[in-house]
Amino acid sequence: VARAIDREDMDQTQWMWVSWIPRITGTLSFIGSSAIIHMILSDRAYKLSKPSHRLMLPLCTFDLLQSTALATSTLAFPRSTYVVGSIGNMTTCKIQYFFVTLGLACPMYNASLCLLYLLTIRYRLHQRHFATKIEPFLHTASILIPLTIATVPVAMDQVDLSLTPTCVISADSPMKWPLVAVPTICFCFCLYSMASITYYMNTQSNKMSKYSHGAKQKERREAEKKATIKQAMFYTSAFFITFLFPAITQFSGLYSLEVMKNVFYPLQGFWNFLLYIRPNIIKKRGSELDKSLCEIIWIVIFRSNQNAKQSRQHIVNRIDKRLQLARDNLDADMNECSEKIITKTTTGVEIGHNAQINEQATQVLNDLENTGTLSRPIAEVQSPLFVTNANHVEDASHFLESESSEGSIEPCAVRRGALVFFL
Repeated sequence: VARAIDREDMDQTQWMWVSWIPRITGTLSFIGSSAIIHMILSDRAYKLSKPSHRLMLPLCTFDLLQSTALATSTLAFPRSTYVVGSIGNMTTCKIQYFFVTLGLACPMYNASLCLLYLLTIRYRLHQRHFATKIEPFLHTASILIPLTIATVPVAMDQVDLSLTPTCVISADSPMKWPLVAVPTICFCFCLYSMASITYYMNTQSNKMSKYSHGAKQKERREAEKKATIKQAMFYTSAFFITFLFPAITQFSGLYSLEVMKNVFYPLQGFWNFLLYIRPNIIKKRGSELDKSLCEIIWIVIFRSNQNAKQSRQHIVNRIDKRLQLARDNLDADMNECSEKIITKTTTGVEIGHNAQINEQATQVLNDLENTGTLSRPIAEVQSPLFVTNANHVEDASHFLESESSEGSIEPCAVRRGALVFFL
């Protein structure tokens, strides 16, 4: 492998190496993408509500299909070619090309994720706006463009065999240059996005450090900045190492480069898997020191969603308890306010009625002293004493609108505002 051997000079042993390497690396990528799909779908109600996971799910799905096609390697070659392991025909060769090329959706979805991070972190775009205005177009482009590049050569019978372990597009096909341009453009955009986010985070961290008080706060900001830069570098490096050797082999036919291409290109799903679980593994290793790395990876893949659901449910229960307590306090204050209002209303009615009775009684005495007769019947004088509850309610409704009721209602209004702030 170390010698500069051209692909055209490969012997049977070298062909065996080239054909078996993508079967191993493609299987690793298949396992990694399957694990990510499992982690997303096992908590679909929560994760699929976020644009990042909605973009990650089809990315892993397309990588799953591509990894399967790459893992078949020379098995899809026509048996008549006498290539190591060939048991297929031209139909299986076209099918293999179709699914391998359909994997161009992976770099496009990678670029979509980079766009999401760029807009939400650097330009502060809300994820809800991204989901409604931008995300549908990203899904459409990421599916239709690879589907077109994969379908047209198959329909036009422009799929050929090559000195690689997979069937490729013909040199005279109109889809040849789009096949090269798509991952190149996506890589350049991802490189720009990660560089822009890293620069922005570094600038913001330096600005906020001026307002940081204490060594612990400065250390925390510095750690967050380093973690963001490191994650961005990992994403960029994974993308770069995946498509570097396929790009070089377009211009060079060295056997060593062909080996490197078959090692790194099928591993795209495996890199995505490592980057996807990396934050949770770091968190688990800090909290569960007694567990080995394999145990932590197993927990992150198969149990982290259960733990996350329990944690979210615990938070929801705590919020519900506090909310119920706030509602009970509000109801108690409202009842107290109502009792005060009714008490003041009743007191005001009784005072008015007593004043009216005293005035009428005085008038009766004066009539008796002056004329010896009553100016009106006794029943009419006594009638104000018999005030019904309906009149109390009616008078209370007018009392609520009076200025004297503002002091009684004010505490309730303050509590209601406090509940709104709590929610």
